[in-house]
Amino acid sequence: MMKPSPIKAVVLDLGEVVVRLNFEKVLTAIGRAKDHSVEQAARLIGNRESYDQLERGLMDAKTFIGQFSRQHSMSETQFLELWHTVIVGTVDGIEPVLEEISRKLPLYALTNSNPIHMDYLTGSSPWLRYFIRVFTSFELGARKPEKDIFLSLVRILELSPQNILFIDDIPENVAAASGLGFRAHLCKKSPDDILLSLQKYNIIAEH
Repeated sequence: MMKPSPIKAVVLDLGEVVVRLNFEKVLTAIGRAKDHSVEQAARLIGNRESYDQLERGLMDAKTFIGQFSRQHSMSETQFLELWHTVIVGTVDGIEPVLEEISRKLPLYALTNSNPIHMDYLTGSSPWLRYFIRVFTSFELGARKPEKDIFLSLVRILELSPQNILFIDDIPENVAAASGLGFRAHLCKKSPDDILLSLQKYNIIAEH
């Protein structure tokens, strides 16, 4: 029986895997109902044409901020205050897990995100030091679960998909990665799910 390919890198999603999100205030500002899950809210915003372009790197942050601010009658400062309310903080208990992974294997992130939020995280998130690199949709020009974003990741890391453990909280993203050969696992918004995935591949010992 052929021995499975070894895991040579771990790639985590950020939203709801590492960072807690709350879209309520932004949804209210754009006139959408508030009773949505985080996943549904992200899709609502993501399906808006200008935001989709922002996350794909087809629109720069300044243009997006100007359009949004004018459309909703607010200043750019007010926009930024609103926009950053999406990021609530880190998932409870995630930082020790990131540290442990980074001691064992190269750790990366792959996220559908925008330059405004990434600039904010870069200036306010010491936990980013555990990641060798955060790969974003706006840099790679595609969004999960699209095939191209995963192929770009493989090309840059110079690894086979079978050598990458990918963990995300959205089933469609996990299914897309799995279909391309990644060792892909669903994280149900708990560091315990990440630990179980790591234990499955003997990356860490049982706690």
